[in-house]
Amino acid sequence: MIIKIRPKKILFSIVLAMLSIAVAYSEEIKINTKAPEFNLIDLEGNRVSLKDYSGKAIVLYFWTTWCPHCKKETSRLIKLKQEFPDKLEILAINYKESIGRVKNFALKYGINYKILLDNKGEVFRLYNIIGVPGVVILDREGFIQFIWSELPKDYKEIFKKLSM
Repeated sequence: MIIKIRPKKILFSIVLAMLSIAVAYSEEIKINTKAPEFNLIDLEGNRVSLKDYSGKAIVLYFWTTWCPHCKKETSRLIKLKQEFPDKLEILAINYKESIGRVKNFALKYGINYKILLDNKGEVFRLYNIIGVPGVVILDREGFIQFIWSELPKDYKEIFKKLSM
């Protein structure tokens, strides 16, 4: 009997095992649980904390500049911020990209919401984000109300329920 070694399958198995271990050791994010606190730097160099926005509904948007789906979602987020300028905060958390690249993207697309830099991927890990885009919606008390890969199609209904 001859046993064939398939490097791609071995590599895939190793990566899958590592992801399983990482998920097993991170806190699970669930609907109706308090959102984990974090601190990141924005594009102006200011330290931003989730608690800075207590009392407002918040969209945490996990993204990168190279992701085609993120580019589509960016236009929806711009529109959302225009519709709810004072009652909603959007915190766009970028994954490990340079400040120059992110600033250029923000200028090109006319982004009207706060962008935060997750240079080490810590907040992505904290929220168990394993792909982009990712969306987590918090109510005014900081509890998670929605988790998905994009804004819900009926996002206006969700924000009405959040007593905005």
